[in-house]
Amino acid sequence: MDYTKTQESPEIFHFWTAVSILATTIGRNVWINRKKYKIYPNHYVILLAGSSVCRKSIAAQMGTGLLKLAKIHEGGAEKITNAALWQWMHDEAERTGKSEIFVFSDELGLSLNKEEATKGVIQTLTRFYTCPDYVKNKTKVSGIDEVRLSCINMLAATTPDDFVDIIPGSATGKGFTSRLHIIYANRARFRSADLENDEELEARLVSDLISIRKLKGEIKIEPDAWVWWKQWYENEYDKEVDEGDDSGVDSFHGRKHDHVLKLSVVLSLSKRDELIVTIDEMLNAYKIVTIVEKGLPKIYGMIGRTPSATHGDRILNQLKNRGGEMKRSELTHANWNKLSPKELDEVMRKLIEAGDVLPDYKDKTTIYKLTKKV
Repeated sequence: MDYTKTQESPEIFHFWTAVSILATTIGRNVWINRKKYKIYPNHYVILLAGSSVCRKSIAAQMGTGLLKLAKIHEGGAEKITNAALWQWMHDEAERTGKSEIFVFSDELGLSLNKEEATKGVIQTLTRFYTCPDYVKNKTKVSGIDEVRLSCINMLAATTPDDFVDIIPGSATGKGFTSRLHIIYANRARFRSADLENDEELEARLVSDLISIRKLKGEIKIEPDAWVWWKQWYENEYDKEVDEGDDSGVDSFHGRKHDHVLKLSVVLSLSKRDELIVTIDEMLNAYKIVTIVEKGLPKIYGMIGRTPSATHGDRILNQLKNRGGEMKRSELTHANWNKLSPKELDEVMRKLIEAGDVLPDYKDKTTIYKLTKKV
């Protein structure tokens, strides 16, 4: 992580950006043989934070910049559409023999709209998460798009509001969302005016990516690592989520065993050229995926909040910052670009009913005051 040490984005953003870059570099070249199917180490990573809060786009761009220097993938798209995804995979198969693509967006809200997401983008990304060998798609315009030896990796940065607007079901953790590693942060790790670029280190990292790209074949899980994973999967796996849990984590957990294996491959190849997964990588992968899993209830709850609840939280903060009380005219002015007068009255009514705010009527002026419980 030395390459990112002077950049202020949270370390967890840099870590998962690195995972995405390494997974994209590996592609289909290395896999785990599960007898009935193969596991490729592709990842769908979402960096989630408020606008301009954690420099999430910069963290993502630092990683993709290395991919470009290594000439592995350009990635990125002005607009993500279903037709473009299929055409891109078809073209890559024609050009290289494999449909390996890297879907990157440092501002997902600008690259993908809700209409395109629901018209097919989400369905296509879901379909190709398991890296199928061959898929054929008929289109009205280009005829038939053939996808061969597919592998999609995705890295996107977005805000909670844009995410829940674009991705159907994102607040429940179901469907496509359960395939995502959603990484949330709410503050930068520090503020630094002096940024550094270690060109020597950058060159070494690019060289490492080029070397990793050349690795090919089945990766073996060392016996002690396999014994641990087998014991966990058969005896502990189902105990980790309560049957009555309604947080949405159950869908992510249903894929946790594969998430752990995928990440263990990435961690292994970040250390050595030998195609083996040791007990250390397996345990670390489990710990890291578990951290992601434990953070999901908060994320699902946050992005699943109603607009009214979000407005209410903002108004409560405004009242706190103004000493606990504000005139209605002041609240109207502070929220003019977010709420109409009628909508503001409705939010205030709900805050009063919840016991968070009390109205005080003086002459023709309404003053809203925070209650002691807030």
